[in-house]
Amino acid sequence: MLSLGRTLGSAIACRQPRRLLCGTLDHWSQFCASRPSQEFLTPGHLVPKSPEEAEDGDLVMETLGVEFEGEAYPHTKIAYIKHNLPKPMVLVHHNYAGAKQFDYDTACFFAKKGFVGVAVDCYRETDEYTFRDRNPLVDGSSAEGLDVLTNHFMGAFAQMQELLWAPKRWRELLRVQMEVASRHQAVEAGRAAAMGFCLGGQAALEQLRAGHDLQAVVTMHGLLNSRPMYRDAGFDPHARLTAAEFATEVDVAENNYNTRCTVMIQNGDADEHVPEEHIQEFKREMDSNGVGWQFHNHAKTPHGWALGPGVTATEYQPLADRRSTVAMLSLLHEVWPDVKQHSVPTNASGTALTASLSRSRSRDTRS
Repeated sequence: MLSLGRTLGSAIACRQPRRLLCGTLDHWSQFCASRPSQEFLTPGHLVPKSPEEAEDGDLVMETLGVEFEGEAYPHTKIAYIKHNLPKPMVLVHHNYAGAKQFDYDTACFFAKKGFVGVAVDCYRETDEYTFRDRNPLVDGSSAEGLDVLTNHFMGAFAQMQELLWAPKRWRELLRVQMEVASRHQAVEAGRAAAMGFCLGGQAALEQLRAGHDLQAVVTMHGLLNSRPMYRDAGFDPHARLTAAEFATEVDVAENNYNTRCTVMIQNGDADEHVPEEHIQEFKREMDSNGVGWQFHNHAKTPHGWALGPGVTATEYQPLADRRSTVAMLSLLHEVWPDVKQHSVPTNASGTALTASLSRSRSRDTRS
C-alpha cells in the first residue's frame, strides 16, 4: 500500500492531489470548491438517549464492544427501543469515510421503524485518520479547507484499500461484527438484513457472498464488485483491478452465496462508478449462483445521492432517496411480514417519506 504519510504530505505541500479522486486536478479542484459548508444535522425524532437515562419506549443507542485481531472497533453502535421485545436487526454499513453521525442516525431510523439498527464500523482508529476526520465541516475552496479534505480522502481511501485488498479478513471482520450485534438482548435471533452506502453496499454484498445469515440485502449507490484500486494509482477510484487481475493478485475469499437472501440494488443511472459492464457482470453472477435480485435504476441520478445534506461527498437527491427508502422498507416487510413498521416522518437524510411516492420505478426486476 502507498505510504499514507509521504503521499499526504506531498499532496498538502503542493496542493495538487492529482489522481487522488478522479484522476485530474481540474475535477478535484471543482469537487473541493463545491463542498457544502453546512453541518449535518440529526432529525429531532432520531436523537437517542443513553441506556441509563432512557425510559421504556425511548430510542436508545449504545456502543457495542467489538474486538477483532486484538484491536478494538469503538465506533460500532446499536439502536433500539428500550424494553421492546427482541426485533430483527438491520446492519448499516458505512461509505468510504467510515461510520459517522449519518450512519448512527440511519440505525436510529430503523429502530424507530420497528427493527434494531446496527451502525457497523470496519475502520480502525489511527493517528492518520481519526473519527473526527470522517465528516469534516470545511470550506473546500480555501487552502486550509483543501488541506483538511485532502487528509480526509487520503485517510479514508487508505482504510478502504486495506479492506478491499484483504477480502478474507474483511469478511471475517463483518462476521464478527454481526455476531457481536446478534448477541445483544434487543436482537431477535436468526433475523437480520444488511444495507449500505457506497462501500457499505459492497460490504453487504460481501456478506451475501460469504453466506452470512441474512434475509435481505439492500445497496444504496453501492459498487457491485469489491475489486480494489491499483496500489500505484494514487487512490483513483476509477482505476481498479479487472476481474482477472483480482483473481490472480488478491487472496480471494471463497464464495458461499446465501440463496435464501433477496438482494435489492438502488442505483443512480448517472453513477460513473457503476458502469454498464459491472451491472451486467453482477446480474450474471447472481443468476449463476441462484440469488434473487431486484435492480432499481434512478434516472439522471449520480453517485452519493442517498447521503444527507452536510455529509462529505454527498450528491443528495431527495426523490431518489425517498423512492429507494420506501422500496427498501417494502422489501423488509416482504421478508418479515409479521414485524409492524411504525410511521417515522423522515429518514436520516431528512427526506420525508410520503405515501404518494410509495413505489420506486425500476428498469429491471427479477426474483
